[in-house]
Order: sequence, then structure tokens, then C-alpha cells
Amino acid sequence: GLKGRPAGIIHVDEIIVREENRVEYHYVLVAILVREVRGAPRPGGDAVDAAWIRLDEVDSFRLAGSTRRIINRVMEGPVMLPLR
Repeated sequence: GLKGRPAGIIHVDEIIVREENRVEYHYVLVAILVREVRGAPRPGGDAVDAAWIRLDEVDSFRLAGSTRRIINRVMEGPVMLPLR
């Protein structure tokens, strides 16, 4: 897995999935900028694969909408809430 020092929050995304007028799933995803990263990415139970990729390769991967929103937010510029 990966280890590093959290530096700040770069994006928060809320996902609500409704089915037949009720909430089926409710997720809050928090993207955190991490510095001094060490280790290698590896998939957990919710993923088939994990890897470092270059930003110019992103469009060649099938990614969740929430993942694309986080990437787009990062590409917009350095807006970050510092962690204390």
C-alpha cells in the first residue's frame, strides 16, 4: 500500500444514489493531497487494479465519474484546505 504525509483537502464529492424514491447509497469522497508518498499502489476490495498514471493518459482509462471530477478539480489549480 501507500503511505505519506497528508497536506490538505483538495476536493469533497457527495454521491447519492436513489432507487424508487429512497436513498440506496450515500457516499462522501474526500480527496487529500499527500506528500512524501512511498510504497506502491495496490487495489482493495472495491477495485480490480491500482496504478500511477500520467494525467495525459487519464482519458484512456474507464474511470468513475467521481474520479474524473477529482482529477478535473486538481487540473483547475492549487485550491486546497490545509490540514491542521
